[in-house]
Amino acid sequence: MESGDGTANVLLDGVQVGTTQAGFSGSYTPQQFLYQVRGLTPGQHTLQLVKTGGSYVQVDAFQIWP
Repeated sequence: MESGDGTANVLLDGVQVGTTQAGFSGSYTPQQFLYQVRGLTPGQHTLQLVKTGGSYVQVDAFQIWP
């Protein structure tokens, strides 16, 4: 982790389901895997990342499987 990389709470439909923290390997790593949720019921859901530490949390991709 770089000193500015942050941590974040992961909320799904308003309920905290976990936390995540970005890793740093000396250079920028695009599309890092940070968190996954499986077994959701069909329909609309709300995903929130709430920064809890560090200077920033960078997100450059989301992947959704049906």
